[in-house]
Amino acid sequence: MNEITDFHSFRHGDFDITVLSDGPITLPGEIFAPEAAADERAAVVERLGGADNAAHAQSNIPLIVSGKDIILIDVGAGSRFQPSEGQLEANLRRVGVDPDDVTTIVLSHAHPDHIWGVTREDGSLRFKNARHVIGRREWEFWMGPEADALPAEAQPFVAGARNELNPLIDRIVLIEDGEAIVPGFAPSPPPATRRAISPSPWMATGR
Repeated sequence: MNEITDFHSFRHGDFDITVLSDGPITLPGEIFAPEAAADERAAVVERLGGADNAAHAQSNIPLIVSGKDIILIDVGAGSRFQPSEGQLEANLRRVGVDPDDVTTIVLSHAHPDHIWGVTREDGSLRFKNARHVIGRREWEFWMGPEADALPAEAQPFVAGARNELNPLIDRIVLIEDGEAIVPGFAPSPPPATRRAISPSPWMATGR
């Protein structure tokens, strides 16, 4: 397993940000260049050091600290998506943060490498003391009939998302695009070309 132990940190306004990793993953070329022609996509994969229409990427998890707020943007996949993942908790401890001290989990969207680490193997919440926040539209999509109507090849992703979202039913905080999570920090939707299956993923914006 490749471990990343040297993390990039910077300050943005009132927020101290450290980019942690849940571990490396291997993704198909369509993820890196979804609208490219086959030869263009192959060139992108080659530039990333990949081959056979696949390349490695880091499952990066921003840690944001401001005052008493300790925020994670997504939680990785634990060990459920690819065996090289599941390093987030250890990496939190490497930068001096106990997982039990995390105050807020912001779930940008419900793809495997972003939320399949909400629970541990025993079904307990990985960040038991944190409030969990997700966009209302994203929640309604994955938990409702729209996800049921996705093609058969996408249904394992639906089942995986629901496996992580169901334990949050009684505690999830649903918010709208642009609604502040903490003062000065609010999500905004990315361009439509980046939305893939999820209808309303987020990019974080702050001051």
